[in-house]
Amino acid sequence: MGSAEAGLPGLDRREYFRARYFADVEIEYGSSKLRARSTDISLGGMLLETTNPLWVGAEFQARVSVSEGPPLEVPCVVRQVIPNVGMGVEFLELKPPDHTRLRQLIESLPH
Repeated sequence: MGSAEAGLPGLDRREYFRARYFADVEIEYGSSKLRARSTDISLGGMLLETTNPLWVGAEFQARVSVSEGPPLEVPCVVRQVIPNVGMGVEFLELKPPDHTRLRQLIESLPH
């Protein structure tokens, strides 16, 4: 992408493909546990619908429900808060087995 394109509004500069994925997510932040629902997911992060989003920069542990096996446990950081929707989060330092499970999940979803 050239420098002239970098400032274009609305240009999607995501590094990873995002797939629609609706799943229950448990957010563990300190001693608090919150509920959310994912609406899309990628190898880099996910969008969470929640009425109680955390703030940009907040780090937490998420447990994402998957159809096979235990929930996927991923450390996250809030990158964007979207009013009346929820928050966009980035995954932090996925362990190799969790990265593999996440990749397999995404590859199984319709493109």
